[in-house]
Amino acid sequence: MLKKINDEKIFKFIINNLRKEDLLELKASKGSDWFNETLKAIKTPNAIVMFIKTETGRSLPVAVGGFEPYGNEQEKMAVVWLLTTKFVSNYKYIFWKELKSFFCQEKSKYLILFNFIYKSNFQAKRWLRLLGFKFDNPHPQNMKVPEDFEFFYKVIKRKEI
Repeated sequence: MLKKINDEKIFKFIINNLRKEDLLELKASKGSDWFNETLKAIKTPNAIVMFIKTETGRSLPVAVGGFEPYGNEQEKMAVVWLLTTKFVSNYKYIFWKELKSFFCQEKSKYLILFNFIYKSNFQAKRWLRLLGFKFDNPHPQNMKVPEDFEFFYKVIKRKEI
């Protein structure tokens, strides 16, 4: 189940239970104050939290992500982002189904989606490739890609009428 919320307690739970790869990526990109920087960054009206019902019926937050508009309105570009918890591995099928569904609904608002990812975040890169993202690195010239990160993007194809 996906919910658009702005609950600091849930965000802190997610940050405190990140997958190792996401944790390493945040520490590398945000520095020593990574926790507070991340908390501030995900407190956005566009943040969507994914909850999974556990065997006991409890709603467990397993991921937070979203699409942040980038540039002017005519460009219809967005930065796509996702942070996942260590609990995702216990609910892979449900997680993937929800992620794919959310992505299909939201991507229609944009023409280009992009971001950077830590080179060693192999599972997230796999998810991105399955969603159609490319890693062939033709990033915009004025955009600096940090060391140990890769640029990824997706051009959304529109049907001509």
